[in-house]
Order: sequence, then structure tokens, then C-alpha cells
Amino acid sequence: MAVLTDTRRHADLREAELAQIAGLILAQLARRRPARRGLAGLLDRFDRKVLDLRASLSKFERQFRSEGGERSKDRAEIEEKRHFKRLRQRLHAAARISDALRLVQKGAEWPLYPHLPPRHDLTGSRIAALDGALMTLHRMVNPAPQSQVAGDLGCYPDIPFNAAGFITHAHAALRVALALRPGRGLRFLDVGCGGGMKVLLASGLFAQAEGFDYDPAYVEAAAGAFHRMGAARCAAFHANALTFADYDRYDVIYFFQPMADPDSLRALEDRVIAGARPGTVIMAPYQRFHARRADLGCARIEDAVYVTGIVAEEAGALAQEARRIGPDILPPDRHILPAAPDWLRDLWRAAADNGYLPD
Repeated sequence: MAVLTDTRRHADLREAELAQIAGLILAQLARRRPARRGLAGLLDRFDRKVLDLRASLSKFERQFRSEGGERSKDRAEIEEKRHFKRLRQRLHAAARISDALRLVQKGAEWPLYPHLPPRHDLTGSRIAALDGALMTLHRMVNPAPQSQVAGDLGCYPDIPFNAAGFITHAHAALRVALALRPGRGLRFLDVGCGGGMKVLLASGLFAQAEGFDYDPAYVEAAAGAFHRMGAARCAAFHANALTFADYDRYDVIYFFQPMADPDSLRALEDRVIAGARPGTVIMAPYQRFHARRADLGCARIEDAVYVTGIVAEEAGALAQEARRIGPDILPPDRHILPAAPDWLRDLWRAAADNGYLPD
């Protein structure tokens, strides 16, 4: 039993040292990429510590088996063996996470907007079929006609949309937001959400996805759909985009020309951008917004993704940072290593927040 106790004390000490190195790695990953220093060296130290601890465990296990300890019925010894088994599992997870963090550190660039598949292509055909199904679902979720009060204000009615196109914009916006704010839960807002389908899709990328509409029937349809689906991170509420006062609560804001009248649309754009925080990511996939971006104080990152309060030179550097966020998406509801210590879960999430899910 003394051998077990001494080995556990040694292993616990080494694991505490591993947790300290993990804390240093996390501190670097909490910074934007240009401010990170020494990450490769920290990962080298982390890997060496994992290997040393694995070697110590293997040596102990060989000794324990040679002394017949595997056949022991002593409850304390059985519990100690379970402890070492859990430690080996943590070390295995740590090695997988380190592999993902190496990819983060190398920073290979992935396009924000991948090339679309050609006209006659299997992938393109499947995407088109999925879009068609989602358009049908859109009409099921929100069968309500536009109310007169919304029509009188000049709002466009809720119409089906291209889901694949929306997800492409949203994923690009997510990567830009992650480059700006590493390791933070991100909030998404849809201005003119209709029946809430885009909010629901966005909830697969963002920690919180909300939308508002001026049409009370649309809001009721969206809120009802979220309730039936158990979409706890989705919300729909009634608001007027021209008077809404909480744009600064969101990290990513989406709108697609929600007003038919050009003057009203201009006023809406002014209101959104004036109310948003500097550094807010804007998804606005229409030409009129692009033409006004400089007057609004926004810089284009790529295609329909803009950022408030920065100039073109900053946008170029930010676009490069965003391209170095990897391609993987962490579903916000996913439970990560529920039995693991905090430092290991935090490392796993840091890799995922940089676009690489550990295998």
C-alpha cells in the first residue's frame, strides 16, 4: 500500500504541474493571435510533462503487476488503481488536446468563404435539396401572413431564405468574432427575425441566438417554435428596430434589408450601427449596405461580413486572423469531458474556440 500511496503522491504532484502549464497556455489563447507569445514552447513543456507522467504510470503498473497487486481484494488498493486509470484517461485526453492546439499554434489559413460547388456537382445538389426542405419547414414554422401594422411601417414580409447561404455568412462571422474575442460566449441578433428560422440556425454556432420583429404574429410563431423544439438558447421578442436600445448587448448582428422604404432602411442601418459596440460583427448581405459602409463607420472583412469602428487596414489584419481560426464548429450544447478537471475542459474548449475540435 505504501508503494501505491507514494506513487499517487508523485502523480498528483506531476499533474498539478501539468495544470500550471495549462494555465499559461490558456492565458496566451485568451489573447488575440498577434499578442500571443511563446505558445509553441509552452506546448513543448506540456507534452514533455504528459510523456513523463505516462512513463511513470507505466513503470508503476509493471511493478504492481509483478508483485501480484492486480489480484488484490483490498478496497483501498482497488480505489487507488481506479484513480490511476482515470489519470491515464486524462493524459490520453491531454495528448489529443495538445495535437489540436498544435494546429492552432501553426495557424494555417482557411478561407472565410470557400468556393461554391460547380453547377453539376453532387455536393451542390445535396445542399440544394436541403435548402428546399428548409424552405418548406420555414413555411410550416411561420404560416402567419404579415400583419397590417408591420406592413404600414414598411417592413418586408417574412419570406423563405437560402439556408446554406445564411450558414456560410454566419460561419464567417463566427470566425471573425472568435478572432476578436477569444474564448467568450458570443451573442447573435437577427433584426427582423420573422418566424425565427435564422435564429434557430444561428444557435448551432453561437452561445445565445435572439431575434426580434415588429410583427407580433411573427414573434408569436417564432417563440412557439422555440418552445416546441426545446431551443433554450433561442429567444424571439417584439421590438421596433428604429427605437431598439440594446444593440450593444450583441457580438454579431444580422439584417437583410428588412425595410422596403429606402429612407426607413437608411434610418434602421444608422440606428443599428450607432447602437452597436465598436468591434461588433455585422452580417448584411445586400449591396446597399456595402455602398454605405464607410459612412456608417464599418469596414468590410469579406463578402457580407463587416466590423464596426475599425478602418480598412485593421480589417485586413483581422481577416487574416479570422482565416487562421480553423474549420470546426463546437455545438454550444455539447458537454465537454464532464468528469475531467477544469484545466483539461478549458484547454479542450480553447482548442475548439480556435476552430479545432480535439479528436
